[in-house]
Amino acid sequence: MRPLIRKVKGLPGTGKTTWMKNDLLNKLNDGYELVEILFTSFSRATMKAVTDKLIDTGFKQDDVKKRCRTLHSFAARNLELKKDNFVGAEHYEEFCKARGIPYKKFKVKTLEEIEKFGPVGEEYHDTEGNIIFKWFQLLKKACIYDKKVKEAILEMRYLTQEEMKRLSRHYSPRYLLQLYVEWEQIKHDNGLWEYDDMLQYTVENTIPLFGELGETRCLYIDEAQDLSPLQFELIKLWSKNCREVILAYDPNQGIFYFNAANPWLVSNLDGELIILPQSHRVPRQPWEYATRIAEQLGERDMGNVKPRDVEGIVLFTSWEEPINLFTPSSKTFLLFRTHWQIEEFVDYCFKNGVYILGMGRFTTIFNSKRLRHIYNLVRKLYTGEPLNNHEIKTFINAIPASHLRRGVKTEIRKMKSEQELDSGIKTLAGFFNQDDTHSKFYSLFKRADEPDKIKEIVVDPKTKLSEQAKRIIESVTPKSLPVFTNIRAGTYFASKGLEAENVFCFDFNPRRDANLRGEMSLAFVGTTRTTQNLYIVSRKDSYGGFIHDLVS
Repeated sequence: MRPLIRKVKGLPGTGKTTWMKNDLLNKLNDGYELVEILFTSFSRATMKAVTDKLIDTGFKQDDVKKRCRTLHSFAARNLELKKDNFVGAEHYEEFCKARGIPYKKFKVKTLEEIEKFGPVGEEYHDTEGNIIFKWFQLLKKACIYDKKVKEAILEMRYLTQEEMKRLSRHYSPRYLLQLYVEWEQIKHDNGLWEYDDMLQYTVENTIPLFGELGETRCLYIDEAQDLSPLQFELIKLWSKNCREVILAYDPNQGIFYFNAANPWLVSNLDGELIILPQSHRVPRQPWEYATRIAEQLGERDMGNVKPRDVEGIVLFTSWEEPINLFTPSSKTFLLFRTHWQIEEFVDYCFKNGVYILGMGRFTTIFNSKRLRHIYNLVRKLYTGEPLNNHEIKTFINAIPASHLRRGVKTEIRKMKSEQELDSGIKTLAGFFNQDDTHSKFYSLFKRADEPDKIKEIVVDPKTKLSEQAKRIIESVTPKSLPVFTNIRAGTYFASKGLEAENVFCFDFNPRRDANLRGEMSLAFVGTTRTTQNLYIVSRKDSYGGFIHDLVS
């Protein structure tokens, strides 16, 4: 019997995650067992919200994690595959070396990393071997069946113009097909799998869920607009014995186009349609601008969904202006199209003494709590602000013991809890005024009694800090700003499922061969992360850009 299909269309901020959590909990209250439910999502934020809620309700963490995973993890469990069964960078390198194909080695994500970071593409290199392997897996996502994959190779389909140009210079379609056949045979002979091989094998051989997974009666798929044709076929196969399938989606947020994601697969699926009526995140003005992008994506429901009942603002700024608009107390996202663009702006911030953090796969040096503690301590020595015990401990652990009074480093290393640190540092400080955290700190040293002498210790070659970190600490002055831990820079991809009071969307121009629908979806995702203020930032040394043109 065909399962009941419910499609939950959740435009930005309409509470799609909350709806799914509540629906899942209602099922458990109505008699479903946890082992009868599978939940899968492309959003780290949604997955965390659902798993945390189930754990808070009383379910064991291990049991919850077995039922809330990515499709790739479920497939690996269903096929009883282990870590050693998967292709690594060394296998790609060996294959290319034997055939004289240029290849640049990169780190292959583990299944655990996919769970943590979501389906963001592998590190990309425009070297022939890297293009070929990425292309073969993309074809499995898009074409599903091996016969269709081979046909697509001969037709050189699903390559960008640049990839097509690079490969066609040196390799004929027939030779590329030969490489594909050889690569598939090598994997088969050695019991090796790439991640989409699992899904393709399951679909081609109609392997149902079995064992504990075979008890599934209700299947939840969040962010269903990001399903590839291969994943969609897998869900159709696995849901045959289910009573109900719930797919939550927003067709405007189909950003994983590099995974052959196709939002029309779920949009065109027959089933009960539920449109969530109110955004609890996006204010009126940002909603209006996001609607202009959505209309170009073919969206017609934005006007029927109410924005959050506050006005909000939309401002257009130059590339240099954001550092003058930062509000340290407000959660802020700086969103970029590429990591190169992030690095360029973060470097500009750092040169101006504005220290921020990264988000998602991008990190700055200040994502290290250790460095933040040391920077804050040195800055506070200038400003007179009280030091906290963890800052003191972090600093003591980083420097050579030769600068400290005898036994100080050994004793502080033993202190674990806040209470131990508080009483232990007071004891080590001796007769000094216990309310004066600066005197207490200086008393731990042999000859340091002012910030400049502490900075001399920082630049000691034996101090355990990078040279960049030492330069930053050495440059601290009484006017230095605190680290802006509420301000994070990352890609549009990294912001999916998240929100902030202030969002700066840094404009860009897509590549000539870019997937324009995907690029518009990225712009839509960026402009709908805000709960208050949206800033559209021009490209460096120019005016406007792709987003500016979309909303004008």
